[in-house]
Amino acid sequence: ILFAIVYLLFTLVMAIRAIIIVLMAAGALGLAALYLIPQTKEFAASAFMYFIVVLFMQPALLFIAAVGLAFVKMIPYQFVGFQITVVLGLTIFMLVFSLVCMLGKGLVKTIIWFGSRAVI
Repeated sequence: ILFAIVYLLFTLVMAIRAIIIVLMAAGALGLAALYLIPQTKEFAASAFMYFIVVLFMQPALLFIAAVGLAFVKMIPYQFVGFQITVVLGLTIFMLVFSLVCMLGKGLVKTIIWFGSRAVI
């Protein structure tokens, strides 16, 4: 059931990624037009870089998952509790990685800061 939860989270992240890619592809012509205007050139360049980061997020997440799950498979069956901990840690790491890719470092830091203040 733990792998099903990990797969559900991964599917949700990939669905959001697909929506972002479709929206960016639909707005590519407008983005190219914005790049021609000197006042909006910096915005167009940053939007294109965001598109590239989101586009290559899936191969990076798949690599992290493959290496992490290969590590989990090498753990002996006597340490089942440790396997569960590693899978949960891997899931949290991949979720944070994807949030940073989609939202940016600044917004994620703000969310973590407010979350830590709410806990205290």
